[in-house]
Amino acid sequence: MFFSVNHKMLTSKSGIEIIQSIPKSQQLFETDGPFARKDKKIVYSKDLKEIYEDFEKVVLDFDNYLF
Repeated sequence: MFFSVNHKMLTSKSGIEIIQSIPKSQQLFETDGPFARKDKKIVYSKDLKEIYEDFEKVVLDFDNYLF
């Protein structure tokens, strides 16, 4: 079973706690673009680097895990 996590979850304490409680092997990272927003701007594929950098702050070894 996989659980979808997105950037919006990084904007609240409860969202971060949820992300951290899900085993890494069951996390499915999504941008939810072009429907999601970050800093009031629509998220596009060109924004992935910035989104991933934000996830790195919350998910230990995110860069090693994802790639």
